Amino acid sequence: MPAALVRPGVAIAYERTGSGPPLLLVHGITESHHTWDPLVPRLAEEFDVVAVDLRGHGRSVKVAPFDVGTLADDLTELLAHLDLRHPYLIGHSLGGVVVSAMAATVDPTGVINVDQPLELSGFHATLATAVPLIRGTTEQFDGFITSLFASLYGPLPEAEHERIRADAHPDQEVVNGIWSEVIDGPVAELEALVDAML
Repeated sequence: MPAALVRPGVAIAYERTGSGPPLLLVHGITESHHTWDPLVPRLAEEFDVVAVDLRGHGRSVKVAPFDVGTLADDLTELLAHLDLRHPYLIGHSLGGVVVSAMAATVDPTGVINVDQPLELSGFHATLATAVPLIRGTTEQFDGFITSLFASLYGPLPEAEHERIRADAHPDQEVVNGIWSEVIDGPVAELEALVDAML
């Protein structure tokens, strides 16, 4: 799996396959590019598909900071490194926020935001009660994350549940780095940030 050095000390891993218009796939928090494995073969029939591992995820480097702006900048640099212009951007959950943030700078052909309503103020309220667990001991964090994601799987076949669980690698430092803006930021600032991004 190749990795591009998008800035000193920051290598972003990716897999590229297919041909056609460029299509960037961005996974959710704690996951990797393997999230997209069931879809890549079909997409690669019509697109030049680049599935990435965000900073702190999969095989990409784990180096702070992990905020959404930094993650978006990493992928913008990756697209420039690969000389991909006017890409389609598809992101799931955290990836949806990242591709939405990228949209203003990369002049995409289209953006698809999967399962991410960009209602960060509502997410702030959801996380507020769990902050002691999110920032607590490793055991508290692991228990919270396991419970949270188990509640989100929905009506998938058990084999797909297992595939998703096997791909997830929650890292407390990375998750806290990503969620810190949502946890600590005043709600009005979060809403203004989303409005400005859109």
